Amino acid sequence: MRKLAVVFITLFLFSIHAFSQQQKFVFKKDLVWKDGPPSLPKGCKIAMLEGDMKDGPFTLRLMFPPNYKLPPHFHPAMEHVTVLEGTLYLGVGEVFDKKKTTAMNPGDFEMMPVQHPHFSYTKGRVIIQVHAIAPWAVTYVNEKDDPRK
Repeated sequence: MRKLAVVFITLFLFSIHAFSQQQKFVFKKDLVWKDGPPSLPKGCKIAMLEGDMKDGPFTLRLMFPPNYKLPPHFHPAMEHVTVLEGTLYLGVGEVFDKKKTTAMNPGDFEMMPVQHPHFSYTKGRVIIQVHAIAPWAVTYVNEKDDPRK
């Protein structure tokens, strides 16, 4: 009987969470672009679509200018990235090496595992969409690459 009560309470709490969420439309024309977070090199812009990077799921867009370089870094959670505009050159590893990157074009998707070092650069303007679960952070492989320092 006690197990049954726990199951019902759990289902009740999940249903409250599910029903408390509302459908949300975000239109490209309504995006609010701000300067990127201090954890990323200067020059990028960010637009939050839903959630925040402190708690729970979130979706954001990042706009990188031409010739943008993001040194090797990793995150505390899986990162899901879809390229929306331009070509993002993405590499995996602890050393930045343009020769070891893969060109990702509009519509391409990647999933980066937890704490998996990666890096990227652009030649032209690039917009990506990122989906992840917070808390979110950027940890640089080499501390000297961290723009917060």
